[in-house]
Amino acid sequence: MSDDDRLSKIDAKLDVLIAKHDAQGATVTDHETRLRVVERNAVTRTELDQRSRRIQGNVTIIIAVAAVLVSLVFGLISALGG
Repeated sequence: MSDDDRLSKIDAKLDVLIAKHDAQGATVTDHETRLRVVERNAVTRTELDQRSRRIQGNVTIIIAVAAVLVSLVFGLISALGG
C-alpha cells in the first residue's frame, strides 16, 4: 500500500470523525435548549406549597359556606314546624 493510499484512508477517517463530532455538537446543543426550557418552566417547591395553601383555604371556605347553608335550611325547617 502506498503512502498516498494510507493518507487517503486517514483523511477519510478524519472526515468521518469530524462529521460525527459535528453531529454530537448539534445533539448537545439541542439537549441544552430542551433543558433550559424545562428548567424555565419547572415548578419550585415554594410554588407548590403556595398552591396547596390556596387550595386548602378555598376548600375550607367552601365547606364553611356549605355548613352555614345546611344550618340555615334545618333552622328554616324547624321554624316552620317541620
